[in-house]
Amino acid sequence: MAVVDKKAVTRTVSDAQESTKEKGEQKGRVVDVLTDINLPTGEVHKLDPTEDAWAFSAPPKAGRYTIKCVLAKDGVRVFDDDKTKEPGYGIAMEARIINSPNGEFDNVMVFPRASTFLGRGKNISTAAALISKFGKKLPSEEANQLQVAQWLVKTLKGEPTCDVELDWRGYSSELKRVVARNMEAFPKDAEGNPLHIYDYKHADGHLEEIKAQLDVVHWYSKGEASKPGHGAGKPTAGQGKPAAASVMLTPTDEDNELEEAPKPTAGGKGSKPATVAPVSDADLLADLEDE
Repeated sequence: MAVVDKKAVTRTVSDAQESTKEKGEQKGRVVDVLTDINLPTGEVHKLDPTEDAWAFSAPPKAGRYTIKCVLAKDGVRVFDDDKTKEPGYGIAMEARIINSPNGEFDNVMVFPRASTFLGRGKNISTAAALISKFGKKLPSEEANQLQVAQWLVKTLKGEPTCDVELDWRGYSSELKRVVARNMEAFPKDAEGNPLHIYDYKHADGHLEEIKAQLDVVHWYSKGEASKPGHGAGKPTAGQGKPAAASVMLTPTDEDNELEEAPKPTAGGKGSKPATVAPVSDADLLADLEDE
């Protein structure tokens, strides 16, 4: 039986939708494919009529990849911390894998996030840390949250690249929490490949379909060695196969520990007025120097 070219099935649904959107923005021309002998043919692919062309494709396997980041549309939001009521900023990004081996996973989408809030026991926020990961110097060792947000947004305008460790995660929209923290937590098929779609069995017995999502679990600094288990920064080879039948997992004590951290309340009520006015692009360009 003919087999579909692997490159044709590696993109996630979100990437396929984004690609369709981009193509839709380009003005094509009306043609007659039956009579026009001068039309371009395009590449030749082997076709498998038994495969579902609309099925959710498996994400790349866990490993080290290079991504290019930009600010997502409406990607900056202001929040009030639940406890301190201090205002801070959340920054949403859109990223594409680039320079993957043989281009196999190029343009697969990832959606990282960063925040100007300091984590418990931390002296730097994820937003400030990303500026350094992207190869820029922090303009100052002291900054308020608005300044940090401005610095990161300006950095993202340059479409910076960074090596990251990607992994799968499975999120239950019904439980509002993660139920599979990494690729290894997903059930396996008969050949030992992780299933990117499976049925999660809830306590009352009903099933919920869980789909693997890509998650950035580590941002590499320039020159940093790969995390153990992923050898020389190369992603693990191969792709998981879709489930042939339902795989039922029940909640465990470990699952109950996977609840996401509470998110700060959006809106800015009661927040202190910002003490720093927005700065110009020229000022930010002068501040953000390459390391």
